[in-house]
Amino acid sequence: MERRTVVVYGGSFCPVHIGHIMVGGYVGQFVEGVDHVMYMLSARNPLKPPYPMTDSERLALLSRAVAPYPFMSVSSLELSMPRPSYTIDTLRRLAADHPDSSFRLLVGSDNILDIHRWREPDEILSRFGVMVYPRPGFAIDPAALPQGATLIEGAPTMQISSTFIREGMAAGRDMRPFLPHV
Repeated sequence: MERRTVVVYGGSFCPVHIGHIMVGGYVGQFVEGVDHVMYMLSARNPLKPPYPMTDSERLALLSRAVAPYPFMSVSSLELSMPRPSYTIDTLRRLAADHPDSSFRLLVGSDNILDIHRWREPDEILSRFGVMVYPRPGFAIDPAALPQGATLIEGAPTMQISSTFIREGMAAGRDMRPFLPHV
């Protein structure tokens, strides 16, 4: 029996925006060998300011945003795990709970540069592997990536972030064009 490949796309998604959906849509449909994209809603980072949305609000919006796409799903696993939450623990738990699937981590090209600071990066790279999605302003030389990481080349990108959405909303701008229709 062939195992399906699930790509884990983690983040706070506060709020989820069209860039997040574009990334999952591209990876789930255009990257060879990927069967499914799982959005992993992360717990609040204690080093960042509090989120302007509750966990349940973020989960509800993210779930509605990916609902139309059968190759995407949402997991709230990290919200129930001990804190602080580490990516390696999430991946291990997913692998134990779903032995019929292999898991790969999806990160932006801005985050791969710091993977050496993560908990047990060598296991993340060797056991699970990391797919690196390009982000504007963070060009990556594929030859410079650590072993176990691969750059998704030719992927569409856009200059958008949840911070941009929150700042626009705080300034009274209509940010609906940048949000999924949920």
